[in-house]
Amino acid sequence: MAPYFWLQPAVTGAAAILVLLGAGLTIRQRYRADRKDQWWKRTQWAFDLLLTGEEDREVLGLLVLAQQAAAKAADTRTVRSSPKLSSQWWTPTCKPTTLK
Repeated sequence: MAPYFWLQPAVTGAAAILVLLGAGLTIRQRYRADRKDQWWKRTQWAFDLLLTGEEDREVLGLLVLAQQAAAKAADTRTVRSSPKLSSQWWTPTCKPTTLK
């Protein structure tokens, strides 16, 4: 009998814990990546609305962009560094009174 036979269950348990930890971290990373991917798809859709030239769609695009900028999945570095999200990039064609 090996002198460290009592160590085998402890090593097996530690390996199982490490595997579970790795799987949990992988799932967490995938969840965050999926959220950011969906955020970016919605943001691109909003930009497409802004470029249609139709007032109603432009307003909807602005509202979606405002929501996207405040979303938890938003990468604040992307939002701040994107010239498309700055207020100087696009001037709405509709008057504020038409928003009411």
